[in-house]
Amino acid sequence: MLVVARTTTNRELIRRVHFGGQDEAEMDFVFAGTSELKGLVTAGGRPVRAVELRITPHVSGGVTAYDTTTETGNYMVRGIADGRHRIRMRTGHLFEVDVFGGTTFNIELPSTSLSGRIFVDQTSTPVRGGSVTIQRIELPGASRVLLRTETASDGSFFFDGLVAGEYELRASHPGLKSVSRQFEIRGDKEVELFLVNVKRPFFGRSQESSLVLDPDKSVATT
Repeated sequence: MLVVARTTTNRELIRRVHFGGQDEAEMDFVFAGTSELKGLVTAGGRPVRAVELRITPHVSGGVTAYDTTTETGNYMVRGIADGRHRIRMRTGHLFEVDVFGGTTFNIELPSTSLSGRIFVDQTSTPVRGGSVTIQRIELPGASRVLLRTETASDGSFFFDGLVAGEYELRASHPGLKSVSRQFEIRGDKEVELFLVNVKRPFFGRSQESSLVLDPDKSVATT
């Protein structure tokens, strides 16, 4: 049986217990580490926020620590032991660092880009001056919005400095129905979006248009 003890400072110890036929067992958990590890996480030179790090020692039975990068991309864990540690990030990246006393270890993640063009209603007419935002889905609430831009005269847009993960792209323009699209980014990606008129004539009346986008998950909103 495995028993996990975690402190309020996000440090963790795991011990295996053998009861040996007894109904009760007593176990001490000693968080003996006194060293500190801190640093800055960036991608394309920009801070990466709200990414979880898991720091584990090479020696089995040692203290495992957790932290999540701040708005400025910083992380810090205290109370770990000296020696070599692995840093595993939620993005899937793995690093190794030697910790002795107070250690600073900055991380530059491989960055990816997202580019594309926005057109009007399944035509080749570009949307100029459209508003485009990109969000990382796993971030909470308003902090999900990472970057904003406007489309150029040819309907194009470009985001760089992104890390691997699940994203949502939103595009809008006055008089057109806004659209959002969810997808996973693991490398440079290029997309096309189509915005439709809010209303179209139909047998002498007008009706709101629906929108169907090509690959990946798509949803139209007013």
